[in-house]
Amino acid sequence: MFLDMVNKTSVRVLKAIIEYKETHDGNSPSYAAIKGMARVAKATAFQQVLNLVQAGYLRKNGSQIEVVNGAWQYNGEFPQV
Repeated sequence: MFLDMVNKTSVRVLKAIIEYKETHDGNSPSYAAIKGMARVAKATAFQQVLNLVQAGYLRKNGSQIEVVNGAWQYNGEFPQV
């Protein structure tokens, strides 16, 4: 991993992405959402996501941001039929 690319800002961005995905059923946050949650500029959010991808903590698939070794699971109840 490219640990020299990871800093305190990167960690704030990663934590913001994980928190967003946990509270939004696994959906990816926008860069504007990351900006607000991590308290960084939008350009900084974009750059830190790229750094986290290169460091192996995230994957990008189009507009989707995937957390490496992360998983979303359904914890609700199934309808009774």
